[in-house]
Amino acid sequence: MSRLISAFAIAIILAGCVTTSDVVPAAQGAYMISAANGSWSNREPPQIRATRRASNYCAKRNKKMVAEDFNESDFGFGFGDRYTLTFSCVLAAAAK
Repeated sequence: MSRLISAFAIAIILAGCVTTSDVVPAAQGAYMISAANGSWSNREPPQIRATRRASNYCAKRNKKMVAEDFNESDFGFGFGDRYTLTFSCVLAAAAK
């Protein structure tokens, strides 16, 4: 029984190590999204998750995502990476 509880606790901890925020308005038509990975999670990199979610956000509005700025940082001591993307949604013709 204690092994089951330990396994369940580890699964919960690891599940919490990978996060992606909601898209939030930034300024003057720009938006921000942030994604992070814990050190033990070898899932999709946070850059790809944030970019994919930003692209989907714009696609739902029949627009294309244009990256405006990004910031990459780590939590220190091997605790994972954080990626923050600032983007805008533009008409497809304007994105070329």
